[in-house]
Amino acid sequence: MYIKNPLCGPRRPGGGEKARHKPMAYAYSDYITMDDGVAKRTQLRLHIQEVSQGVTPDVAKGGSSRSSGQMAVYLQSLKDELRELNRTVKQLAGGNAYLVNLNNA
Repeated sequence: MYIKNPLCGPRRPGGGEKARHKPMAYAYSDYITMDDGVAKRTQLRLHIQEVSQGVTPDVAKGGSSRSSGQMAVYLQSLKDELRELNRTVKQLAGGNAYLVNLNNA
């Protein structure tokens, strides 16, 4: 059984079950490595935008189908992370502390 990794690009034509995937190159997926909460939030928003472009309606036509369900789950997890990060940054902003090291949080 073949399970498509949501972080991988389309399969090669005629590749069958053993086709290799090339990971999609995301420009803003490095948000996770950032220590500054405000910069991390900005990068995460940009990453959500680029992942959103990969989520399309499910299509079933001519004996084949394409589903972006796994990407939608990944996108939702990013949105949940952004919501939590927004809370963290807002709490700290109340005391004028805009720089946050989130790696030790």
